[in-house]
Amino acid sequence: MDHGRDAALSVRYHKEHELAADALRPSGQSFMSRLRKPELLKMSLSELREAGITPTVIASSGATWSQLCKAYGASALLDMGFEWRHLRACGITGEQACSLGMDALHVDASQLMEVRPTIASVASMQMPLQSLKSRGFTMDRLLALGLDSGSMRRFGHGIKDWASTFECDWRKLGFADFVTAERQGWPREELHAAGVFGAPALAPAAPAKKAGPLDFF
Repeated sequence: MDHGRDAALSVRYHKEHELAADALRPSGQSFMSRLRKPELLKMSLSELREAGITPTVIASSGATWSQLCKAYGASALLDMGFEWRHLRACGITGEQACSLGMDALHVDASQLMEVRPTIASVASMQMPLQSLKSRGFTMDRLLALGLDSGSMRRFGHGIKDWASTFECDWRKLGFADFVTAERQGWPREELHAAGVFGAPALAPAAPAKKAGPLDFF
């Protein structure tokens, strides 16, 4: 392609047009099939944009999310326009997705669970329990990911918060007894107040005082 008298512009686009030409040669190796090669991943994102390489094209090339993050960084890729569908196509893992956070990825619980995060990864997002619930996490979903009395501590919330946000089946969550729960870091007072091991026992009523004989004066 002729860029006229602008030598700087000609140099700037030389590499991109070489790659485009390669893609059009029947006998040559296409740009898409070469995208994962180190020399192409060293192209800047601005160079990729100028060459017309969109997130959809990159995701279709077979480049993995790990390769792309190593080359450009996750934040820069999101700024470029990478969306959840692109990340899924690139093989993002549950751990990688949780490290970015649901807000940054604009995903709900159903979408996040597509990449099978561990309960530890979900906890690492350090989200308020109400936010997790509003994003679509239910107790059944959390249990399916491995939530139990031990991993609940990773979220950084007390028993009262769990009980007021989710419908908790303490037995399913693995709460066996006070001693084990305390070893996991749960304060006995919180366990008792939430009725984790049954409703707090009522103190026995004091025996009624027998009335003595009436005195008449």
